Amino acid sequence: MAIREVTAENGKLLGAPSGIPSTTVFRGIPYAAPPVGELRWKPPAPAADWEGVRVAHSFAKVAIQPPGPEMLAKENMEYPEPMDEDCLYLNIWTPAKSANERLPVLLWIHGGAFFAGHSYGTHVDGDYLAEKGIILVSIAYRLGVFGFMCHPELSAENGGSSGNYGILDQICALKWVRRNISAFGGDPDKITIAGQSAGASSVQTIISSPLSEGDLFGAVMMSGPAAHNLDFIAPGTLAEAEDFGIRLLTELNISSVAQARAVGGQDFMDMATAAARNITGPFGMPFKPVVDGRVLKKSQAECAFSGDIPDINYMVGHTDEGLLDPPVSTMAGYERWLAAKFKDRAEEAKAAFNIKTEADLAVLRPDTIKTALIAASHSFCRRNDTLGKKPAYYYHFQHKLPGDELGAFHGGELWYFFNKLNRCWRPFTSFDHELARICAGYLANFVKTGNPNGEGLPRWEPDTNALQSTMRLQNPVYCCHAPNNAGVEYMIKSSTG
Repeated sequence: MAIREVTAENGKLLGAPSGIPSTTVFRGIPYAAPPVGELRWKPPAPAADWEGVRVAHSFAKVAIQPPGPEMLAKENMEYPEPMDEDCLYLNIWTPAKSANERLPVLLWIHGGAFFAGHSYGTHVDGDYLAEKGIILVSIAYRLGVFGFMCHPELSAENGGSSGNYGILDQICALKWVRRNISAFGGDPDKITIAGQSAGASSVQTIISSPLSEGDLFGAVMMSGPAAHNLDFIAPGTLAEAEDFGIRLLTELNISSVAQARAVGGQDFMDMATAAARNITGPFGMPFKPVVDGRVLKKSQAECAFSGDIPDINYMVGHTDEGLLDPPVSTMAGYERWLAAKFKDRAEEAKAAFNIKTEADLAVLRPDTIKTALIAASHSFCRRNDTLGKKPAYYYHFQHKLPGDELGAFHGGELWYFFNKLNRCWRPFTSFDHELARICAGYLANFVKTGNPNGEGLPRWEPDTNALQSTMRLQNPVYCCHAPNNAGVEYMIKSSTG
């Protein structure tokens, strides 16, 4: 039987059987103090000790956030979850029977554009990984205005920097796992962090931060930036973010941070979300990581290009990214995109893409997030190769999920990588279950060894300058070495040097 009771640094914990009796899940473990009152907009503080045995059978409330899209609720969590500003908790699934097993660990960071999401859900849990001898840790962190607001008053409180509280939460959770995972049968020197969407951006922020030095064995970035930043999620400067914080509080008729801290959590989240949309428009992304001089010395893209990231094992990839953005559909719109994207190199890029008609434009879709992620992922892998780092593995999930017309949409791959098709409403076929076996097998092998390959799985070659490789997760699954469109290659080379 797996461990049911452990002693962590703050006290004893009692877990419960998971979906399979041989696995224990510990839910709602505090890894930091509640970030409320005077701790709102402060770096995470240590969690308090408790007396006796803490029953860790229930998930904690999710971080305060605005309502999510109806489609995502149907896909992942069909019922409203209670929310609270007191949200710094994590969950652990372990198959270990004793504390001395030293099992590999996957630390999962959820997505949600830095303003939404939760550490648990229908498609993410640790049962399958536990069957493969892996411990899963999933974490919650501060979101939106509570996780990422900057302001000069906050910077003055914190030695010259503010914002990035959500990232500091994630790093705090990572440090907690390093200190405590041995009690759950894990290996503190074999922790792989992984995330999807904003979770992938979080992963890249963590590997780019000097605060995580020496803590990681591997990293997985799913549908998030790699070697260069998508424009809407690129980190701004501290000065820019502080200016936005001033405008935000002005919009709310709040004159000081002290006054802002006195407003209730849900009320302030609702007010701030509405005010931010008034300032940035409905598609702005004001709450995200910033280059603050502490968590980030420079942008994640600059760190990847210069090699200022750990020499560890990397897996990067994405879906076709449906749901996220419509492509430009006219040649005039394409010309505007080229000018905005490439500036004084627009004519070079235009020649490389060689798009002559709107029919060409419809096929290539050069302006979409999918194309940007293809270029960013290849750039990351090849730049690592140029710098002599460990090889990195790149996938493109192209399988269209059955049941509707969304295709290989943003986030759809998680059902497969966590092998949780049985929990989904979709009419999956035998191939879907085979693809889930393959995807979950790749992830499990990568967490264990840093290499996704293993018995019974199609061979996956790393993406290097000498052998440009894409693992195509579709029917059939295969590793493709064919060149990209010349325009995409231009985007890759322009960011790899």
